[in-house]
Amino acid sequence: MRVNDDVTVRGVRESGWRRFNNAYALHRANKIILIDTGLQRHASLLHDVVSLAAASGSSYTGTLRDVETVLLTHWHDDHVGGCSALPTATKYLHAHDLVRLTSSPTDVLPLPVDRAVVSAVEPIEVGCHTPGSVAFHDRASRTLFIGDFLGDAWVDRSTGWTDVLPTIAEARVGVERLLDGRAGSVEGVSTFLAGLQRLRECDARFLCPGHGGVRRGDVERFLTVFITATERLLERTSHGAVVMRDAPE
Repeated sequence: MRVNDDVTVRGVRESGWRRFNNAYALHRANKIILIDTGLQRHASLLHDVVSLAAASGSSYTGTLRDVETVLLTHWHDDHVGGCSALPTATKYLHAHDLVRLTSSPTDVLPLPVDRAVVSAVEPIEVGCHTPGSVAFHDRASRTLFIGDFLGDAWVDRSTGWTDVLPTIAEARVGVERLLDGRAGSVEGVSTFLAGLQRLRECDARFLCPGHGGVRRGDVERFLTVFITATERLLERTSHGAVVMRDAPE
């Protein structure tokens, strides 16, 4: 599916999760950049997203050789597994997550977080889901790739476009579900809130998650709902009204 003139997405339905696992292709100056690659067993389907992106430029071959760079939002298998099909691409992952890769892929470089490795694509440290979770903001197309940062805080089982806007109460329940048992301290809630605020500052028009439907428009409003819910949760947590377990080792 084409998200906009610069971005395409390929979603693969995972029956166990009952939602789609997304990989995105961004084409820029006759180069194709992938944001996440899906599971290794679905690597062959990366051809679909690349060939659709390649249709926008005459210099592309329409094969995986067109992929110059891979930007990984975090280290989990359902995001890095397809790297095995991209031996010639340069791959980047935050250093905090890179140390957790104990097997394939082995050719991943630490992501510089103080500069863009791809023109106009800004890395944004958000943490929370994993220590090195990163979002990427393509300023040229106003597209925000957030990986699994929202995780179980907002479970969208759709594919294609989504415009569902949660209430603040629904968002608060989702944030509690996300943080409980993993990062449910005042520090953890504060980290999640800071990540949300960084994302809202991007003024994006398209919000592309690791799973589920792509949001077109209303991105600021959507993020504001979660910011408000998280601010209220932080206030309650700070006063001891919410008891959450510490994150596991």
